[in-house]
Amino acid sequence: MTAIPTRTRTASALEEANVTAFVDATVNWETNCTFGELGAGAAQDAGHVLLLAPSVAAAEARFAGLDLFTDEVKASLEHAAEEKVYALSVAVPGKGLRRVMIGLLPQTASRYNSKARPDVITALVEAALGDGKKVETLDVLSALDAEHELAVAQAVARASHTFSAKSKNWERGYVNDKLAKVHVLLQGPLRVGPEGLRIVAQGVQLAARLVDAPTNLLDTTTYPQICQGYAKRLGLFTCEVMAGEDLRENGYGGLYGVGKAAEFPPALVTMSYKPQTQGGAAKEKIALVGKGMVYDTGGLSLKVGGNMNGMKCDMGGSAAVFAGFVVAAQLGSPHPLDCVLCIADNAVGPRAQRNDDVVVFRSGRTCAINNTDAEGRLILADGVYHAAALCGEKPAVVMDMATLTGAQMVSTGQRHAGLYTSSAAWEAKMMRAGVASGDLLFPLVYAPEFHKALFASTVSDGKNLMSKTNDAGSSCAAYFIEANLPEKYVDEGGSYVHVDLAGPAFQADWGTGYGVALLAQVLKYDA
Repeated sequence: MTAIPTRTRTASALEEANVTAFVDATVNWETNCTFGELGAGAAQDAGHVLLLAPSVAAAEARFAGLDLFTDEVKASLEHAAEEKVYALSVAVPGKGLRRVMIGLLPQTASRYNSKARPDVITALVEAALGDGKKVETLDVLSALDAEHELAVAQAVARASHTFSAKSKNWERGYVNDKLAKVHVLLQGPLRVGPEGLRIVAQGVQLAARLVDAPTNLLDTTTYPQICQGYAKRLGLFTCEVMAGEDLRENGYGGLYGVGKAAEFPPALVTMSYKPQTQGGAAKEKIALVGKGMVYDTGGLSLKVGGNMNGMKCDMGGSAAVFAGFVVAAQLGSPHPLDCVLCIADNAVGPRAQRNDDVVVFRSGRTCAINNTDAEGRLILADGVYHAAALCGEKPAVVMDMATLTGAQMVSTGQRHAGLYTSSAAWEAKMMRAGVASGDLLFPLVYAPEFHKALFASTVSDGKNLMSKTNDAGSSCAAYFIEANLPEKYVDEGGSYVHVDLAGPAFQADWGTGYGVALLAQVLKYDA
């Protein structure tokens, strides 16, 4: 087990022991999912088996020859309905009784959807895991083409939630250690491979666990500590933390201002990975930036009417880029990578930032605050400048991910993140990666010439909330962040990519791990 770096937090021995157990468990746990290639000799030994197929014909063709694909199972295919689990108990020759479940996937998938339908796969696996009996092991056998391996892996991983504060579980580091072991057998030949798919599944579950954790566990001191723990455990990247008054003294006015009223200070975490090139040149450098708002009260522009509930999820963008970065490093991405997390707690207190305050960003731009609840763009303004100008070699791309706007869900819905980018090539690349990975996106309007005027201020370079909130709100918020990139970076052809994942990151009161498979596709498999 990796020893975790110490932190300064509270004087309570009981609370610190509790929080330390959470941090230790988060750094050291392992996924319940394993993977393999379906074929001759592939073991199917679990007491419960889920057969995933896009059609009856695919099931008959690709499961033929398996011991458990008995005449009784074949006959049951005609009773199975799309998007529902049809279960039966089957006597398998030489292996005894097995609980076999059939999950037919819908054959409908538009051009903006993954043909694997990972949304349905997750629901079918959840149903199989809750079959009404004690499920300790589950084999998932896929009849989908090998090209869908990444989408299947992330969909299966999403069905198991590792965070639990139920009785007994909280005493074990808030880990649900009763999760069934899930072994997934896919059609070959696999490109990602069993170990790569396991790494992606673990990353998806890590991101979801971070989103699910409440702020009295995942705060602005423990979150950086988890990053340091992974850096030490894996030995694949460096990790540096700037926090509290150091942020103020170094000019990070956006991040410092948002987080200064909280119990624990804001932090900027910078992680850097360099690929081990063997004779060949490394690919272009990519910088990832994540919004790590561990809780958002709205500040003095207080969220009311129950709208504050669930705001522990407002760090979903940072969870995606952190876990995606960890996965990319483990997979051996050919890209040099920086990962910058902007971590803050938007709290109310005597030191809270006020509307009408003017902050100075690290870029030198100034902003008159006219809504303290439009805080994500303030911390990311410092983050993207830091990533573009202050992390050594200039990146070719700065990509941020954030649960940034409610307008995203109006624009692109709960399933598709909003994609805003200065580059047509990167827009096409991200769209392809979204369909391939199952982490779906849809483009937002990119027209900075229309957005700029909406932030005009009489006393500063701009305001943080536009004058008309019904005018491409998600695009405007992304533009605000983009405007803090160094002029030299933009003039020299640097690209900006923004992913607003407010809808896809948190659904049915659970984190989804959205963005991890997307980044694996972009940083490794489309590299």
